[in-house]
Amino acid sequence: FASGIFPMAAYSKDQNFAFKNLCGGIKLQIKGTAVIKAIEIKGNKSEALSGKADATIYEGSKISSVIMHEGASKSVVLDCGSGVALNPSTSTEFIIVLPPIEFEEGFTITLYDVDGGAMTKKATAKNTVERSVLLKMPEFTYRSEKNETILTSCPFKKGINISDWLLYTTKEEIRLEAYI
Repeated sequence: FASGIFPMAAYSKDQNFAFKNLCGGIKLQIKGTAVIKAIEIKGNKSEALSGKADATIYEGSKISSVIMHEGASKSVVLDCGSGVALNPSTSTEFIIVLPPIEFEEGFTITLYDVDGGAMTKKATAKNTVERSVLLKMPEFTYRSEKNETILTSCPFKKGINISDWLLYTTKEEIRLEAYI
């Protein structure tokens, strides 16, 4: 864990504090040859996952609770800085800290690599993240779903080269860019 990423809190009447974790998390185990730049998680039912929250802390063995405020973000992104290199034979572990939450319709994880590729994994079954517990996901191998560059019909005019027009396509959009 990065420093300060797994919040704790305590309550006491006599200054003897028993700190408790407020969050849980998801543990990913990934193999591959890419360098991962970021990992994003979203609930399939648009659950609130990060932002301002109210935490209720109890003394003794009673469980704490965390309630996200209205307007909280519907995603969490683990920024891997300049990237984390995967290993093709040994899984690399990534832990994404989340508030205690029940993903009634599962969740979706999107991994992004430093070369512009991405991979999406979707869990559709109900999953629960509990306070102080890591939800361990099955190991998988990262395979980039890289965007392909495709040349299609272009409005050719005198003085414009075919290499000046590129059509980029992804699953969500089609964009034509001209370099003149």
